[in-house]
Amino acid sequence: MNNDKISSLPKRLKEILEIKKINQKELSELSGIRASSISDWINNKYEAKQDKIYMLSKALDVSPAWLMGYDVDIDNHKKNEVTFVGRANVMKTYRYIDDKASAGQPLTIDGKQNYSSLSVPDSMLGKYANEDVLFMHIIGDSMDKIIPDGSLIGILEFNSNLDIKNGDIVVFNNNYNYSVKRYYKDEAENRIIFRPESTNPIYTDIIYDLEYENVNIIGKVIMYNVTLS
Repeated sequence: MNNDKISSLPKRLKEILEIKKINQKELSELSGIRASSISDWINNKYEAKQDKIYMLSKALDVSPAWLMGYDVDIDNHKKNEVTFVGRANVMKTYRYIDDKASAGQPLTIDGKQNYSSLSVPDSMLGKYANEDVLFMHIIGDSMDKIIPDGSLIGILEFNSNLDIKNGDIVVFNNNYNYSVKRYYKDEAENRIIFRPESTNPIYTDIIYDLEYENVNIIGKVIMYNVTLS
C-alpha cells in the first residue's frame, strides 16, 4: 500500500457521499453509526476511531485506506487490505479475517478462507508484536463483561492445546462454527468447557466430551479494541 496521505477522512466522506448520491442520514442507516457522529467527522470536530472507519468503508464499499485519505484505489475489491492507523512509528502487517466471530452462540463462517491484511502499531500488541497474530471482529454479548460487542480482537495462533491454560479467552471452531469464550480443561471428566462471561443470563457453558468430539482451538485472544459510545 502507498503510505502517502493525499487527503483526509472528512474530504473523502464528502466525496464518496456525492459519488454514491446519499446523505448523512442514509449513511447512518447503512453503517449503524449515529448521524451526529458522521456529521462531526465530516465537519472535522472529532477524529473517527479505526473500528468506525472500518464500518463506514464496509457500508460504502470502499477501501478503508482510501477513506482515510491514502493514495490508494477507491475500490475495496481491488486491494483487499485494511489499514489500522496508530501513533507508533513501527507498524507490522497481520492477517485479518474479513468476517465476524461470534461472542454469542457459535456462528458459521468461512473466515479462515477470507484473509485480508491489517497494519497494527507495535505499541498495541506489546510483547506479542512479533508473534503469529491474526485479527477479526466479534459479534454478540456472551463475553460483554470483558469484550464488548463489535470489538476488534487480536488472536495468537498455536498448534497445541498445551499452549493455553484454564481461564484463557480463546477462539475455537468445530466444523467452522466459530465462537469466543473462556477456556477450561476438565481433566477428571476428559472434557473442555467454553464459558461465557455475560450480563445476559441466557448464555450457558458449551461443553465438549473429548472422547467423542473433536475441538479445534484457533488461538488465544490477547487484545481487543473498541470505541466507547
